[in-house]
Amino acid sequence: MNNTIDRQTVDAALFAFLKSIYLFEKREFDLFGIAWDEVYLLQLLVRYPGICITQLSDKLCVKKFVISRMLTRLEKAGLTSRESGHTDKRIVNIYITKAGKSKLEDIEAYNYKTVCAQFDKLSENSLRTLLHSISNLDELLNLTDTETIIE
Repeated sequence: MNNTIDRQTVDAALFAFLKSIYLFEKREFDLFGIAWDEVYLLQLLVRYPGICITQLSDKLCVKKFVISRMLTRLEKAGLTSRESGHTDKRIVNIYITKAGKSKLEDIEAYNYKTVCAQFDKLSENSLRTLLHSISNLDELLNLTDTETIIE
């Protein structure tokens, strides 16, 4: 496919995207007291109960000590728990707590309500195109899919 979109247009769109994500994350933190990387970590725990710190480190593309600090904060807030492995006590498995699931549900409900309140500003076709584009953003930005790390 030939590139028919000029650099200025792409730069402006990516800046608008960056601004929106920054403000969205800031609003979530102000409302719910939880940062986006922590929300993502909790989402991973819902999808991969019992995941270990090394796997979380791979998924979030950060060092294990960063994950450990995040988990300590989330544990203090009652949102996660750690358990030693059943067969190898050196392995620590991480779980989301009931309070963590509740926090995620609150965040998701708020965000859904916020998006739904804007539906009348876009046609259904535009909205579906936008949601499809958001779902494929990794491809557009050439980001590595870390979802294949865990079997």
